[in-house]
Amino acid sequence: MKKMVLKGIGNYQNFNYYIFKKDKKLLETLDGLFKKVFDMYTELSYDEIEDKRTDIFKLKDKHHSDMSNKGAGITIFYGDKEIYLTIICNNSMRLKFNEALGKIAEMPKPKKLREKIVWGNKKRKNGKKK
Repeated sequence: MKKMVLKGIGNYQNFNYYIFKKDKKLLETLDGLFKKVFDMYTELSYDEIEDKRTDIFKLKDKHHSDMSNKGAGITIFYGDKEIYLTIICNNSMRLKFNEALGKIAEMPKPKKLREKIVWGNKKRKNGKKK
């Protein structure tokens, strides 16, 4: 199974955020994750109005908010190339969500810098100033 691409993650107290790369299966995967961790049904992956699967790439500058029975508040913001997920929940729920997310998502490795920049002066690869 191809893993979701998680581009960023962070938290402050009970506020948590996640940044995902848009993917065809992302909404369906998040639906399953929310059901498993928060016992909530969001149906993000299904468009009731058009009675078909949601096309994630058509969603831009929109958001979806929901509240679980366990007290977790979830909001998803749809950007051009990313999805921004915010979750407000207690620490134990956050840890449970992160554990489940770690099994189905991966973060790309950061790109290496070719040159070091120190105090505005560029250095060559061998460490000498230009």
